[in-house]
This record gives sequence, structure tokens and C-alpha cells, in this order.
Amino acid sequence: MTTTSPPSVRLRADMPAVEGFGLVLASLATTIDDNREGTMERADPEFLHELRIAVRRSRTLLTEGRKVLPRASVDPAREHFRWLGDLTGPARDLDVYLLEWDRYTTPLGADVTDALAPMRALLEERRDAAHDHLDRELAVPATIQWMDTWRRSLAELSTAGSEGSHADRPLGRVVSKRIERAQQRLVVHGRAIGPGSPAEQVHALRKDAKKLRYLLECFGDICPERPRRRFVRRLKALQENLGEYQDAAVHVALVRELADDLHARGADVRTLLAMGRLTERLEQLASTTREEFDQRFAAYDTARTRANLDAVLQGIGP
Repeated sequence: MTTTSPPSVRLRADMPAVEGFGLVLASLATTIDDNREGTMERADPEFLHELRIAVRRSRTLLTEGRKVLPRASVDPAREHFRWLGDLTGPARDLDVYLLEWDRYTTPLGADVTDALAPMRALLEERRDAAHDHLDRELAVPATIQWMDTWRRSLAELSTAGSEGSHADRPLGRVVSKRIERAQQRLVVHGRAIGPGSPAEQVHALRKDAKKLRYLLECFGDICPERPRRRFVRRLKALQENLGEYQDAAVHVALVRELADDLHARGADVRTLLAMGRLTERLEQLASTTREEFDQRFAAYDTARTRANLDAVLQGIGP
């Protein structure tokens, strides 16, 4: 079984912010460790998924807690988790493509799907190579030791005496401000997206949404449950659209890359033509989700969404 997400820690809105951030980061470090073995054994793609989410949440907290946590700890940790995020990315992306394979290919028909068999084999070959590289890096003693050192540094935060300027502020006050600013950033950036906006701008908005979601999840223990769930439900609907668009766009680029590789290997023309059909389908998926964005964002950018978030922030206190 994979580790339950989001982090499970007992928090109080009136505790020092440094203590609350430290507890959540320690829980995330445990999640990474708990899912490392399953990731290396490839027992289930969800192990890597959980590990990767814990890494991303850690990166978000290190950024949002830069005035809470000691810089001497934050800077090397941000670098390590950035490295770990980059390391886990290729294997996870290929896992996702293979998990989505049937959804992508079944509508094309049995003949096209059969012709795509060499492409699937190449995807599996690349997926295995990416996991092999990931496994080697996760097994390096220095990688394991770093996480041990990181947990020890988190346990010592309250007595280190070198925390950030907001370390002693109530956790609720710090978290509510970070959530509010993350929401403002998401709305401003979302309103700036129009029909001619480049894909990179849409992808950046997806990152904004993730950061907001991670804050709400990591500090869910001090948020009133009902309004938080209502708000997250609206945020999740927007995220689904952004995620589908990015997946389709990224996978189009990958199909083209694989087509070049298979062509160089002398692939049958049926396979190359089938990959052309798959590219068209993925481009249509990307186009459809992109067209749906305005509606999804408009449904999110409403007074009701704002009211749900206000209820969350008012309930955090103190």
C-alpha cells in the first residue's frame, strides 16, 4: 500500500509557524522514505506518484516558508528537492503515458492500435531505462543519508535559534497569508490568459494551482473541513482541465520524438502512419481542453469560490 496523502500531522493554528512547517516537512520526508522501496521495486506506479507529490509539496513549503525556516537549512534543501523532482520526472511521465495508453489508442481502432505496438514497446523500453536510472540514484548511500540529516535538522528547528523572521508568528496567520497570496497569484495569472496565450503560460498557471492546493492539503489540519473541501472541489475542476491539456501537449511532443527514433530504426510505414493518427488525436484532445479552459476558469473565478476561501481563511485564525 502507498502512504496516505495528504500529510497526517497534528497542528494548531496558534503554534509557532516554524514548528508547524517543521512537522509537515518531517511528515513529507517520511512519505518519501516510505515510498522509496516500493518505487524501486516497481510494485505499483502509485509509489512513485506518492513520492513525487511529497517532493513537490516539500518544495512548495520551502518556498512559502522562506521567512519562517532557517536559510541555512532551506537553501540546500531546496536544491536537493529540485534535484529529486528532476530525477523522478522522466520515469513518472512515461508511467503516465503507459497508464493512459488505452484511453489514447482505443478510439483509433484495433488496426491502428496493433500498428502502434512498436511504439508501445519503445515507450516501455524508455520507461524501464528511466526507472533503472532512478533506482540507482535512490539507492546511493548519500541520497539516503541526506534524508536522515534533513529529518534531524527539522527536529531541531525549534531550538536552532536561526529561523526566519516569521518563525514565531502563529502558524494560522502565516498559512492564511500564504494561501491568500497563492490564490491572488492564480487569479491574476488566470485572467491574463486569452485565446492567443502560449502553452507555457497555461502550464505556469497549472503550477500556481498546484502550489495553492498543496498549501491547503499540507495545512488542512488547521482549516475548517467543510469550506476547505468545497473550495478544493472547485480548484480541482480547474486543475483537471490544466492537467489534461499539459499531458496531451507533452505527449504530442513525445510521439514525434519516438517517431523519429523508430524511423531511424527502420520502422514499418504502418507504424509511422498510425503514430500520425495518434498525434492527431492528442492534438485534438489538447485543442478541446484548451477551448474548455475559459469556461473552467470562469467557473472557478466566482464570488462563490471566493466565499468558500474566505470561510477557510476566517476559520484558520487565530
